[in-house]
Amino acid sequence: MSSCRVRDCPLCYAGRRGRKYYRGHYGHVKSSTGRKERLVVSRHRGPVRDGPPNEIEKFPLTEWSKKHGHIWEFIAAGSYDDGSSRVPGTVLLCVGEGRVRLWLHDRDQELSAWLSAGSVEEAFTKAEEALRDGAVEWRRPKRIPNTSSD
Repeated sequence: MSSCRVRDCPLCYAGRRGRKYYRGHYGHVKSSTGRKERLVVSRHRGPVRDGPPNEIEKFPLTEWSKKHGHIWEFIAAGSYDDGSSRVPGTVLLCVGEGRVRLWLHDRDQELSAWLSAGSVEEAFTKAEEALRDGAVEWRRPKRIPNTSSD
């Protein structure tokens, strides 16, 4: 621990009280990693596909995709019925607090919806029915206002 050796230094006093540690004063510990070695986390987008954008490979149909055809179409179809291209949606399954929740995200129209149920099968059944009947309560994402002074 370093100390500035100045009598009644307010910065050392804050360090002794555990409030904040200032460089060169009581309680400050030099970091073991240099400033140049910072942790950088990036998203890996996966391999780049050749061909036109939004082209989806054909996935083999399974029992699940046959049973939940509207959900499968939502997450796998690369075009609308009229032939115009679309970005496939995503489905996220969360379990917690005794409930199963599904998050449906329509990336093409930037809409999201949450569905909740007591079991995984019930959640997928509710999502299938809601997509089939057009009864999904879609919401736009909340935009955080830009408060920077740039």
